Order: sequence, then structure tokens, then C-alpha cells
Amino acid sequence: MVGKVFDMKTMIFARSAGLIPALVFSSNVLAADLIDSETITTEEFVERSRPAFFGEAEIYGSHFHLSGSAVEAAEDVDYQSIGGGIKLGINFAGNWMIQGDLAGEATNVGSADDSYKDSITTTGHVAYRNDMGLIGAFGGYLATDQDNDATDSSNRYFVGGEAQYFVGDTATIYLQGGYLDGTGGDDDLGEDSITDAWFARIAARYFFTPKTRLDGSFAYADGIMDNDIDSVDLYTLGVGLDHQFMDNGLSGFVRYEYSHYNQPTEADTINEHVIFAGLKFSFGANSSLLEADRSGASLDTPPLARWVAQTGGPLE
Repeated sequence: MVGKVFDMKTMIFARSAGLIPALVFSSNVLAADLIDSETITTEEFVERSRPAFFGEAEIYGSHFHLSGSAVEAAEDVDYQSIGGGIKLGINFAGNWMIQGDLAGEATNVGSADDSYKDSITTTGHVAYRNDMGLIGAFGGYLATDQDNDATDSSNRYFVGGEAQYFVGDTATIYLQGGYLDGTGGDDDLGEDSITDAWFARIAARYFFTPKTRLDGSFAYADGIMDNDIDSVDLYTLGVGLDHQFMDNGLSGFVRYEYSHYNQPTEADTINEHVIFAGLKFSFGANSSLLEADRSGASLDTPPLARWVAQTGGPLE
């Protein structure tokens, strides 16, 4: 139907017959737009459903528990963190979007040796998004500290591609893949942590209602560590539940993630369990979690910072 012009009576009839999908969630704004204009194309209809600017801010607390052959007595195995981040984006030129992310986390490991202290990650995304899904690219930089002094920090960059497929108004399938590298940092030139690594992630989001979402994910990475002499592989499984409380974009979430780290050369392993609970606030596309998923800050970053910190700290 792209490019075809409908007058007001034709559009009302078509929508009532179920021939045109509900591509917008703010019906009041759409109705006002239609009243002010005599005709509208399907392409304009889709474009008007997306806000020019959008974003998301979050804050959370989490609890970590570590086990495995690599965990030593001097390292903290039970600790907490506080973290958060902000995402800002622009929809432009019809179906194009850009999104910038800044995220940070700090733990309370204190004086524990070789334990994850803090991290910061910046990511940029550019993508083409329509009513079927999204395809784009991302890249960024991260820095971690995994010791009780200034001798165990790591800096890494990463690049990759990503795609989303929208399954009606009930689900989203999200794929990411990329490359992580770099030797920056203060611990043996930062090379103790994972580097020269390829990673992939798949996630699924299911919407029980537009304001209640269940999601699950699996991510995997394979690279080198410990001054580039040892191989390392790892994976992360996650499941979470989000619920939006009101129409202004405020929502709460809980999430559990399990990660397994393996350094086969030294027969070292770590099992990491993390429970998160927090709040999110969406703006721009904020009438529901579904609207934010299809028109707002729907892109994120795999847990690369935790991977770098845990491989350069307790696993190493």
C-alpha cells in the first residue's frame, strides 16, 4: 500500500475491516494529524508513529555469587553492585535511527584481590527500522577495574552487527554478533582479560500485554587471555521480566543471569550468578514497553564489561 493515497472515509473503512495494521500506539496524536490533513500515504503513516527523539534511563541493584575452580580465598565471592545507564536516540529520514548508550556499574568488593570493582561502557548504534524489524551496526569502548589497587584494569573496543525481527505485536527476536579486542590497561598491558574475541548473542522478547514483557537471552564469546597465551570461552544465559506501571514510561524489572567462564589451558572455571532489580524510565516512545521496543531505545549491548572484568580478575 506504500505510496497509495487514502481519503479519510477510505482509511476509516479499511481500518475497521482489519486491512491496515495498527502501526501507531498514540491514537490521539494520529487522529489529530489525520484531521489536519486531507490525505496520507502509508509511508507517512508509519513515519508519524515514531517520535523524533527517544531515550531511556535506568538504575538497578544487583547481587553476585561466584564459584568454580578459579575462585581463590582472597577473592570476593558474594558482593553487590549498583549500576545504571542512559540511552538517547533520534529517528530520522523516515526509517533510519541512531542511538547512543552510556552504562556504568560499581561493586562493593572493597579490598578484595582480583575481584570486579567497576566498569563503564559506551556504545553507538545506527540502524534502519521499519514495521518488520531492524538491521544495523554498533560499536563502542569499555573500561574495567578488577583489583584492589591500580594494577588490574582493562580497556577494550568492540564492533558488530545487529538485527531485530518483529513477530506481530507479541514478540521480538534480536540477534547480535561482533568482535572484541584491545590490549589497553595496567595489568600486563591489559592483556590478562579476554581479547581478540568473537561474540554472538540471541534474545527473544515476548509481550504478554503491551506493558508486560518477558525476555530471554543467550550470549557466547571465544577469545584469548593471560598475555595472549591461553584460550578462553564463555557464555551467559539470562531471563527477565519488565512491567510498566503507568503511561509516563516508568517501569520496573527483575533479571537473572548465569555466566560460565572457562580457561581450558589451566583447567580454571568460574560460575557467575547475578540477580538484578531496578527501574527504567522511557521518554519519547513511552506509552508502553511495546512502543519503546518498536519505536524507541530498543537496542542494547551484550555483557562485555563483565566478561572482561571476570576473565582479567578471578579467572586469570
